[in-house]
Amino acid sequence: MNTTRQAGTGGHPRARLLLRLCAALGGGYLCTVALAAAAALLATLLGMPRSEAVYLGSLLALPLYLALLLWSFCEPRLWRLYALLLGGTGGGLLLQALLNAAPAGGR
Repeated sequence: MNTTRQAGTGGHPRARLLLRLCAALGGGYLCTVALAAAAALLATLLGMPRSEAVYLGSLLALPLYLALLLWSFCEPRLWRLYALLLGGTGGGLLLQALLNAAPAGGR
């Protein structure tokens, strides 16, 4: 029985792949939605009509999601992947909360 394992990899390869796949699909989607909604809200507050701001946010979401999907399979460290996705999602949600609390001058 061949039980050679690389030092420092830890865990089962299929489990790591499943975690990476969940992070790529689910975490990438949540991060993209949070950041695209924050971008649309920021564009609205800067004076852009709401329909165009939502369209701009949707256009920006496509390459962002693609980049996050590709990066999630290129990143060697799983903890770094989860940290960036959680940080991006939290940052987008925090930015939305701060922008919603701002005085609505352009709405």
